[in-house]
Order: sequence, then C-alpha cells, then structure tokens
Amino acid sequence: MFKKLAFSLLGLVLLLLMLAAALPAKLLIRAERLPPALRIDGISGQWWSGQAALVTWYDQPRGQLSWRYQFPDAVKFRLGDGLNEVRSTISLSTLLGNQNQVVFRQLAGQWQAAQLPPVMQAVRLEGELVFNLSEVRAVQNQRLNLTGHIIWHQARLSGGVALDLGQVDIAAQPQQQETAINLTNNNSGDVLLTGKGILAADHYALELNLRAGFGRDELRRQLALLGQLNPDGSSTLRLSGQY
Repeated sequence: MFKKLAFSLLGLVLLLLMLAAALPAKLLIRAERLPPALRIDGISGQWWSGQAALVTWYDQPRGQLSWRYQFPDAVKFRLGDGLNEVRSTISLSTLLGNQNQVVFRQLAGQWQAAQLPPVMQAVRLEGELVFNLSEVRAVQNQRLNLTGHIIWHQARLSGGVALDLGQVDIAAQPQQQETAINLTNNNSGDVLLTGKGILAADHYALELNLRAGFGRDELRRQLALLGQLNPDGSSTLRLSGQY
C-alpha cells in the first residue's frame, strides 16, 4: 500500500513539473508587473527558454529579448539588436516574486552612444560604450547601485561643438542608495577630461572638467561654449537631469 502511495505521489510530482515546464512565458511576464516605462511585445516560448520580439523603454525600441534558465536560480538573458547588446544574469526568484528589487550579475555588452538620451542641447554623443559591470542592484525610484567599469570608445561630441575625447574610462561604485562615478580620458583626446558624479534611481548629476593643451586656442573657444570658463583656461561643465 505504501509503495503504491509513493509511486502515486511521484507521478503527481512529475506531472506538476511537466505542467510547469510547459507554462507559457507570457503568463509570467505581465504588463501590470512591469515598470510603466517598459513594454515587452511578441512574447513566445516557455518560462525556462523564450524570447520577445521587441522591448520598448520610454517609447524607444531596444531590440529583441531572449532568455534561458540556468539551474538552480538564475536566468541568463540577452537584449539588443546586434549593434547594441546587453547580456546578464538575474535571479529567477526575483523575477517570479513580488520584490521591488532586481539584481543583475555580470552585466556586459556594448551600446552606441548616439542611442542614449541627449544630455546637452544641440550636442550629440558619438562612439561606443562597452559595459563590464559585476553587479547592478536597483529598487524602483529608490536605489541604483552599479559596480564595475564602462569604457567609452572613440568618444566624441558633435553638433554645436566638435571634440574628440579619445577613450573615456568610467568607474562606478555603490554609495548608499546611489552610484558614484569617476571619469577620465587619460589625455587621449583633443582635451584632457576628468569628472565625477552620481547616478540615482531617477536622476543623475555630473561635473566634468575639460582642459585644452597649450596653444590650442581653437579648442578653448569650443570649451567656452560648453560650460563655465575657468581662469586656467579649462571649462567646467555641469549636467543633471531625470529619467
């Protein structure tokens, strides 16, 4: 009798596992659980392996999304369109739970600077951002902690001004509820760039210092258009905004 009961329970468990494996992904990714600015369309596959045809963030298309479950509690995902791409790992329990916090591990990828929201009027960003972040921890409207580095290759400002910034290294470290960042191009461009700032859950603030080399009067005139001109010939640029 006990053997029959054991086999019956085992059969029931296997049936439940089979049903769970066949659970469509679109039942788990529901619009009411997503941030208002995020939209995911064309969802197909199962919870353990699937894809979405289009991800939209603040009305801007960000490419396709694909994911695959990795035992015991991780989901590897890829977002992008080939040119712009982000890859990372996220906890499955975080995805399925009602927690307000999300944690990404080993976030890597590349993104075209021109695809970023504008930070200066009449000035465009060019080049490619390469991400290498060991952890990203976010709580909606409360916390944004980044740990790692971002390298801005072939960094350039164009439009109202034209400046080659070379390679800009961006170091990110958690600072309470925010992220402290430090920037430098190690004098690899037309001007020496140094800076610092904070990234918060809903806003950012940056203070950049740009200095042209001796005898580069044409560059100093462009720096004067960007920000506050200092007595030593450098220019201080302060940027802030919300997202």
